[in-house]
Amino acid sequence: MAIKPKTYYEKVVARRRNSDILKLQETYGRAVEDYGVATAQKQTEYEKQMSDYSQMFGTYEQKYSTFKAKADEYNRKLELYNTKTAITGSYIGQLYGKDYLWIGSNAPQGVDIRYAVDIPRSGATGFYLKEGYEFVPETFQKGGMTGYIQKRGGPDPGEFTEKFEEAPPETPVAMDLTAEKAKLEFEKSTMEREIDERTKSRLRAAKRGAGRPMLSAGVSVASAENTNG
Repeated sequence: MAIKPKTYYEKVVARRRNSDILKLQETYGRAVEDYGVATAQKQTEYEKQMSDYSQMFGTYEQKYSTFKAKADEYNRKLELYNTKTAITGSYIGQLYGKDYLWIGSNAPQGVDIRYAVDIPRSGATGFYLKEGYEFVPETFQKGGMTGYIQKRGGPDPGEFTEKFEEAPPETPVAMDLTAEKAKLEFEKSTMEREIDERTKSRLRAAKRGAGRPMLSAGVSVASAENTNG
């Protein structure tokens, strides 16, 4: 059986009936496009921030590496300086008020500290220690003090004055698409809800029409009663 073509009126009604849904679909379509554009823009911006951060962090690491190398070298020298070795048989003394040393009268026989540690003499009875050697007092006596000589593993490195106070660069904040996702979800749920309501409304209308065939055919109750009379 051939399908009867729709009249102009039926086409207009159908277009009006579907126009709201089409508008909702168009609105959702634009929301999808807007979401894609916003995501791409934020992605581009985030990638640039990460690139800048990577470059800045590389510079920060290089500066810290240079500082750490200096600090490690200082600690190595300080460890050598703090490594002390006592010189065997170095029993010597120092008079109060004098800056030179003298050989102790009760030093072990045959031990001459002046030659044992290659100490240059100054004057007839006193001498000074070479760099790297130092006098360690043990016993304080009248007129002076006695002790021994020790040798350090390295010269005094002095005070380490360098500081590293530069803060590392801040890590870029992750992309936030919360607002864009919320808008997209709102448009989608609105469209789906309206389509569902209109679909259910049409089904209810179709059921009512099926239950009242005479009215749907355009026959009124009054006209039917007049015919029987």
